[in-house]
Order: sequence, then structure tokens, then C-alpha cells
Amino acid sequence: MTERIIVGDKEFLSMLKRVTEEVYNDVHEEVVAIGNEVRNTIITSMRNTPRNLNKPIARQFTRKKDSKKRIGKLFHYPSLPNNPPAIDSGKLVADIKVRTDVTEIEVGDVSQEYGAILEEGSPKTNLEPRPWLHPAYANIPIERRVFIALSNSIVRRGHV
Repeated sequence: MTERIIVGDKEFLSMLKRVTEEVYNDVHEEVVAIGNEVRNTIITSMRNTPRNLNKPIARQFTRKKDSKKRIGKLFHYPSLPNNPPAIDSGKLVADIKVRTDVTEIEVGDVSQEYGAILEEGSPKTNLEPRPWLHPAYANIPIERRVFIALSNSIVRRGHV
């Protein structure tokens, strides 16, 4: 599951075409910074999510070949419903990628399926939603920051 945010409207896009390459690069740097901030917000929310300590999920151990060492955790304590998912194996965190263009930011789960199931829940498995993507976007004033970066760059480079 990925979320794509289009930065600005048609007027903004046409204005971007008229600015210099330096201003364009300044705006793109801010868009990349916003995308990384969204990713970091998602990961922090997963690390700090409230957990359901009354319902541990038992895990099976796997062993390395020719080793008596056990790998894995004995239990996973899931997050409470309607909170971001608690980190278990780290696969979802590893799959969260950021793609940016100067006019859009795309952050999401590369594998698509697991993230979507957690975000929306699954009636089949009786899993309640654990939103992790949409709340991260909701708390960051993306368009405002891009417009400020654009105007600051135009003024700083003397294009006014």
C-alpha cells in the first residue's frame, strides 16, 4: 500500500516550469526531506505504539543449520486496534520506501499486501485496522512547506 500526495495544483505546476533549475532543485530537496520525515514518523509511531500485553502471540523458533542457537522471539505483543502496528519481524519497516518527484511524494510498503491488510484490517482473519500510513501524512503540512521552500528560494536567488 502506498500513498501518493500531489503537491500543488495546476497553477503551482505551471509556475514550477518557469523557475530556474536552481529553484527547482531547492524545492525538490524540500520534497525529499518531507518524504523522509513521513517515513520516519511512520517508523517512530510503530516503535511507540501502545501494545496489548494481555494477548501475546506465540512464535515458533527456527534454528540455524548446525547450531543449537534459537532465532526469533518467544512472543509478539500486538498493538491495540486503531493504533499503528507494533514492530515484530521488521519486514514492514524495511519495506517502507520513499519516492519523490518535485510535484509528488510517494511513501509506502513495497510489498503492497501486508501494509494494506494492517492499514485497513481484515474481516477474514478478524484483524482490526492498525493505520500507519494515513496518520503520518495527516500531521505534516506538506503543501505549505513546499510553497515556503519555493518562495524562499525565489527570493534568495533574486528572481523576484
